[in-house]
Amino acid sequence: MPPPDDVKPKTALRELLRTDDVYGIQKSLTVVPYAEDRLRIARRPLRPQDVATLVSPGAAEKIRNPYKWIVKDEGSRVADCDNAKPLKPYWDPLLRNSRKHMLSFLKILHRSGLLTWRTRIRSRVGCFFVIKKDKVSQRLVIDARTTNACHRRPPRSALAIPAALAELNFSDEALHLGEALDDAEGVPELIDDPVELEALPAGFGTQPCGSADSDLEGADDPCGFSIDLCDGFYQFTAEQLASWFGLDFVMTAAEVCTEFELDGVPVLDELSGVVTVYDDATLLEAAFAGLAMGWSWALYFCHDSLASSMSEAMREVGLPPVLVGDRSRPAMVTRRRAAAAPYVDNGNVLAATPGSGARLHQAVARALRRRGFELHDEHLAERSFQFLGLVFTGGARRLGHVPARSWRLFFATDDAARRAGLPGCVLRVLVGHLLHHLGTRTELFSVLEACFRFVINNLEEWAPLDDAVRAELATCRGMIFQCGAQLDLPVSRCVFCSDSSEVGYEIAVTSALPAEVLDLARWKERWRFREVDDPVDDRPAVSMQGQIAGGVSAVADDSAFSQWAVEANLMQAAAGRRRVGGVAVDTFRAAAMPRRVELFHAAVPAIPETMTWSARYAPLCTGAWRHPSKIHALESRVALMGLRFAAARPAFHDSVVVSVGDNMGEVLATEKGRSTDPVLNAQCRRAAGLQVSAGIRWRRRHVETQRNPTDRGSRLACVGDLPPGSIVRRTPQQRRAAFRAAERA
Repeated sequence: MPPPDDVKPKTALRELLRTDDVYGIQKSLTVVPYAEDRLRIARRPLRPQDVATLVSPGAAEKIRNPYKWIVKDEGSRVADCDNAKPLKPYWDPLLRNSRKHMLSFLKILHRSGLLTWRTRIRSRVGCFFVIKKDKVSQRLVIDARTTNACHRRPPRSALAIPAALAELNFSDEALHLGEALDDAEGVPELIDDPVELEALPAGFGTQPCGSADSDLEGADDPCGFSIDLCDGFYQFTAEQLASWFGLDFVMTAAEVCTEFELDGVPVLDELSGVVTVYDDATLLEAAFAGLAMGWSWALYFCHDSLASSMSEAMREVGLPPVLVGDRSRPAMVTRRRAAAAPYVDNGNVLAATPGSGARLHQAVARALRRRGFELHDEHLAERSFQFLGLVFTGGARRLGHVPARSWRLFFATDDAARRAGLPGCVLRVLVGHLLHHLGTRTELFSVLEACFRFVINNLEEWAPLDDAVRAELATCRGMIFQCGAQLDLPVSRCVFCSDSSEVGYEIAVTSALPAEVLDLARWKERWRFREVDDPVDDRPAVSMQGQIAGGVSAVADDSAFSQWAVEANLMQAAAGRRRVGGVAVDTFRAAAMPRRVELFHAAVPAIPETMTWSARYAPLCTGAWRHPSKIHALESRVALMGLRFAAARPAFHDSVVVSVGDNMGEVLATEKGRSTDPVLNAQCRRAAGLQVSAGIRWRRRHVETQRNPTDRGSRLACVGDLPPGSIVRRTPQQRRAAFRAAERA
């Protein structure tokens, strides 16, 4: 496919960075001066709803008790200070310097239900405007850096990112067996005779073409549906946190009543929940009452509300509320069941048949309208469905990227690779685009390694590109058009199992039913790990009081964090030094506080017992390592042997191959597609090359060591049965026997 006419090689990198100066990316913001006639919410006043009534119970608990779940404790505030300089919110110059225009802007917010007033302010923000895609309309953005510095990081949102969408299975096997897998909650109970594996167990029979719902569902014709929230963030109010978004505009209550034609100004005390009406000379400060675009928690609440609505719609049509992106249970697609894929404020539906998709899409639209959302940009039953920068081609059952975006990224990467050097901030933006593009083939993440080091070491300045960075960019350039995900790959009829000790290894294979392989391949081991955060129960009352409206600083207590917010003179230097302008200087940056993660074994079902019987596995290779290495590196090497066996046989090409191992570290690395360990990342790169060349989608599962069928064989070298470097070779007849089931398939 030739590049579109509007994508030019010489300007692609500048377009990607949204700047005319590749070396001055800090000036590349699409900020535009305030123009009331172009402001979207001025032309279409909204009717925002209380966010606590629209989100899931867990999210509602957080927004209703912000000092327990959202606001940092005093110790975390000091540790996470963001910068050595004072965080002064940026304001649009016209609004900052003109009280008349500022008052007009506040009236727009008032008409849209996004303005409130407070007697006490806990943090202040700024307002500026960016141009929308239509190059005419303006979008309001809130500079909430100070507020974000006071708040915890929000929980991870389960977005329908490219990697999650690429896991959808539209193969005939999945369409037939998907509902049986969910109904059975696993395969082991369905297998009555574990020896005879050629026939499908009860419950896995082929679905007849003419079903009771055939008139509703229709023939296989994969397509997509979508509907968007209009100005999604600003359809919510968060009165419980409005004092954290002070607009630095003070009036008396009487003046507010006069200017805004009110009988009285209702003011909420966020600590007690009491509303007091003022109409006298009490000083009040304007505060943003909506879900601020720029607040770190805004995306979490907006996406949670959409996900909650789509879950409600799925229950309404009799489907289990499983969304694309969920980490607890994978979404399945059948001829009767469409997949719901929420992404912040975009509600998407992918379906195998137009009937099932239309039924779910209509339920989603009804659920959103019942909650008072304004919707727009609806797409119905599109066979070539463009959404989120991706293209779902129903006829080919393939997920790819919009051609114009792919060509622009190709030319931009080519331009960057040919330059003598780049600022680290420029390469960071380019790497971000590359990671999003490679998301449909996560195994390609392993390509990028030196690029990350370059960005970290040269974030603030220009530096020459070394050979490793240039080679990685060239490799990514070649992979850009290889990133399409085929969603109808059949599963292989074999499962590999491997294990390694410090001195020996073994790789074995077994034949398996499609139902068994499908059930193994649809789970991710990383779903066992969940982020947890403890509530703050004993917070000093003085730290919650805030500052009286109109004061100099937005913090009332005399803590170290308050002093930093006012004077920025109590910061501690972060570990390490950074080169700025060729000089090594101390850096004052936010400490990268690691997320607290705990392991929940029950989140992902264990491998069925029938898949761990030693009697059903045939060894392919048993040997002793010639040189010692780290155990996770050895485990990854022997697991890669199974992938090499599969890639060498045409019967496994263009299929889903499952490998089982007992080292969680290397399983998670290959599942993610990359590792920070260079040795393990080298194995991930080899795996990526084999998968791309053979069209294999490699899926990894973890098995406990005591249940690993190859554990005994991997320890033969430990007792001296195998000298270092020796291999127990199987004859070609033995290997063919091991692969007989796959060859027949």
